[in-house]
Amino acid sequence: MPQDYFAPDNPYIIIQQHFKGWVIETESDFFNDIEFVMMDYRTQWKDNACFTYVLPISPCKALVEFTFFTPHLVDDSVYDQMLNQYIDAILKPGKYKITEIEKGVIPMSNFPFHKYHTPHITKVGTGGGWVKPSSGYSFKNAERFAQKIISNIKAKRIPSHGIAKSRFRKYDTLFLDILKTQNYLGEKLFTEMYSNCPAHLIFKFLDEQTTLTEDLKVVSAFAPLPFLKSLSRNIL
Repeated sequence: MPQDYFAPDNPYIIIQQHFKGWVIETESDFFNDIEFVMMDYRTQWKDNACFTYVLPISPCKALVEFTFFTPHLVDDSVYDQMLNQYIDAILKPGKYKITEIEKGVIPMSNFPFHKYHTPHITKVGTGGGWVKPSSGYSFKNAERFAQKIISNIKAKRIPSHGIAKSRFRKYDTLFLDILKTQNYLGEKLFTEMYSNCPAHLIFKFLDEQTTLTEDLKVVSAFAPLPFLKSLSRNIL
């Protein structure tokens, strides 16, 4: 990671995606292992953007994870409290045991990581700006950007050529700004997006593969006022 990212006067937005998950195993078959829960907002910590997701591994095993999108971190006991609450009050799997635990923090930021590439050094992963700022996801980016680097090398271009897409970084900045200034709106924003857009278009947008026309279809899913205010603060 560039040292400028950690500087006290860093002018860019930094949101933390922080989470803790338990792999739980039930005494009998409980989970539908061909379905998953992506964002469940029925358990909330104060006025924070946070949710639970459930990824079944088998009919009797699943990863249950509680996730925050906030500027600040929380004490470890908060994750345990929310996981217990979700499993006992929402999931209700009966008796279970925790077989594995994971915990992590992923930066979600409009910091210009791509500007720290050089003709001879191309950074990858988080330090190379491969984490999508507004979602914290990077797996598909890593696959696509690795292929792009190979193509650039074969074409005798700078390896990082064409990886950063400025219009998507502008979208990310608006979303991050709302999470920073009005973090409690996280649930509303995601609910609007998934309620008003077909899933395939959302995933295509998050993968930064949409056309400008398709971008407008996604943007129209949201109530405009928070984004207009963010636009005035960050772009105009």
